Amino acid sequence: MKAKETPLIELQFDQFSRQNMVFQLVKSSTKKKKLNILDIGGHLGKTEDFFSTDNVTITDLYDVKKSNYVKASALDLPFSDGEFDVVVSFDVFEHIPKNDRLKFLKEASRVSSDIIAIAAPFDTELVAEVEKEVNSSFKKLYGKNHPWLEEHIENGLPDLEATKKFFEKNNFAYNVYASNNLFLWKMMMNFYFTTGGSRLAKLGTKMNIFYNEHVKSLGDHTEPSYRKIVFVRKNVRIANELPVFESVIDNQVYNQFLEKMFKNFIEVLTDKQSSIEQAGALREHEIVNKASQEVNGLKNELKEIKSSKAWRLASGLRRVKKTIKG
Repeated sequence: MKAKETPLIELQFDQFSRQNMVFQLVKSSTKKKKLNILDIGGHLGKTEDFFSTDNVTITDLYDVKKSNYVKASALDLPFSDGEFDVVVSFDVFEHIPKNDRLKFLKEASRVSSDIIAIAAPFDTELVAEVEKEVNSSFKKLYGKNHPWLEEHIENGLPDLEATKKFFEKNNFAYNVYASNNLFLWKMMMNFYFTTGGSRLAKLGTKMNIFYNEHVKSLGDHTEPSYRKIVFVRKNVRIANELPVFESVIDNQVYNQFLEKMFKNFIEVLTDKQSSIEQAGALREHEIVNKASQEVNGLKNELKEIKSSKAWRLASGLRRVKKTIKG
């Protein structure tokens, strides 16, 4: 798949990374021409766009009118055992309540005849710390917690070792891959939060394109990573037979990325400053205009009072009073 020839290249960097990686892993693991794929919780995902020549079924909890969509809980899938060649799930596992995560794994494994791919952030001290920092940045900008980061923090992220033990217990082979170097992820998320509240949201798309075009050269798949992809084969018994997915850091590309990032930050901050100044000038104009309107209003009221019968009578009385005093 040539990412440059498709608008998928404009996807948010972390979504592109995990979906494109699973696409490559699946396609390198099977020679079957047309796969039957289930995407659990994939209502807003892009699985059917990446796997455009395969049959993709999507399940989620929303009411969606679509021929390949089935409303269903991930904990009780309405499909028969082994109905799908491939079962995938992208950033859903961490939103499953902790006590139901084992059931989630069982259901995903049950309906797959061979391949299972689960992409999610898993619990480490460093990942938890960075999530809190990123959420704090969001809160400073928007005055509230980020909805899915807040849920991660409250519920706790999945346990990678417990997940691996489940597959080992069932004699499934698996490899664990890194997706989104943690520090790149933190930088990009803060950039998104900043541009999201500006008039220059288009800069986010430009950064996405650069990131996605150079995903491996930027070291996206290096540790420490924000997300892990657990890629499972039910019918392969030796883990080292699974495909290898490597990523290296190209210093020149990485430097270009940093230059673009900081240049865009400066552009956004400059635009925000300009917005503040414009708002200040507009506010000052509004205050002056309002004061002027109030003064004109008072003048008109005074004019009306002076032209009234009561004022004329009062004026006559004032003249008589003045004459008497004189």
